[in-house]
Amino acid sequence: MNQKEIFLLCLLLLNLNCFADDTYDAEIAYDKKEYIKAAKLAEKSCKEGNALFCTALGRLYKHGHGVKKDNLKAEEYFKKACLGGIHESCKDIGMKYNTTVLSSEIQMYTKSCSAGDSTGCYKLGRAYYRGDGIAKDITKGMELLNKSCDANYGKACSYIGRNYQFSRPNELDKMEAYYLKACDAGDAEQCGNLGYLYSRGLYVTKDEHKGIDFTKKGCDGGYTQACINLTGMYKPNNGEDYRDVIEKNIHLLSKACDAGDADGCMRLGQNRDGFLKASNLFAQSCENGNAQACNALGTLYERGQGIIQDRAKAEAMYGMSCELDPEFQCYQLGERYEKGRGVERNHDKAIEAYRKGCDAGSSLACRAFSVH
Repeated sequence: MNQKEIFLLCLLLLNLNCFADDTYDAEIAYDKKEYIKAAKLAEKSCKEGNALFCTALGRLYKHGHGVKKDNLKAEEYFKKACLGGIHESCKDIGMKYNTTVLSSEIQMYTKSCSAGDSTGCYKLGRAYYRGDGIAKDITKGMELLNKSCDANYGKACSYIGRNYQFSRPNELDKMEAYYLKACDAGDAEQCGNLGYLYSRGLYVTKDEHKGIDFTKKGCDGGYTQACINLTGMYKPNNGEDYRDVIEKNIHLLSKACDAGDADGCMRLGQNRDGFLKASNLFAQSCENGNAQACNALGTLYERGQGIIQDRAKAEAMYGMSCELDPEFQCYQLGERYEKGRGVERNHDKAIEAYRKGCDAGSSLACRAFSVH
């Protein structure tokens, strides 16, 4: 199992979306290889008492993503999660599962749902559906989720839609209907995701106009990934210059970057003619944990493009890229050290980089490591 699958297992199978906003941010950050950001989000929520995030943080420490690999800290967070009622974390450290905290949360959700709170119904419905802290009852779970969705709680509609998407492939019309309800209820992320499905013809009939409309709605609602996705959808209208499309894309990427989206900053830097502007954007994105941006910034330091040439800083950026994304970046670092490309040739450092990449699941790094 690769590192992304491990993290998503923690987020999805452990149902981390009970704390929805931070969950989506953490999942998106990891998917974009913004490991530092993902770790910070998990740490923040773990400290606030959200035990499921403690499991995510334990996984990050166990595998050295976004943080320095530390098995003792991983065990510490797994223990905290276990005591918070997360039985999967108990398995990681051999502790007996304790459901006290989850049971108290179930009581709280039940009370709030009975009082007409759609969020409480959503969380209670999801708990019944998955059997988290309460006896599993899919029928009751769906009933509560529908109650929440009917009250215009968008995330409940999204949850039901995902169930149809992944578990009931013969009822995709219902998936589409629930996703539309979620978007209408103000779930900007679901608007953006629905736009992506329409643009690609995934699970729905392909419709490029709907793709643009819903993706734009998601972007306007603050879902930065939708802004980024929208850049690949615009095409020149009759008589429109490609430069106008480029300007539209730059505006969208700027919007995502200004909202703190590291991937938006990374892509914006790639679209800038001036190396100085690009270097500033790559630096911003790198600081937020985007490994590709660190690598790109290293190249600018190596060549002295837009910034003063500095081979030591270039090497540091390449190393940071490897630390943030060992599976995809450490092989490149190993090649650099082996061939003396952008850094001083160093056989031992090359082997170490290949080893780290191999441990993270890179087949290329494993092959390179095996012949040294």
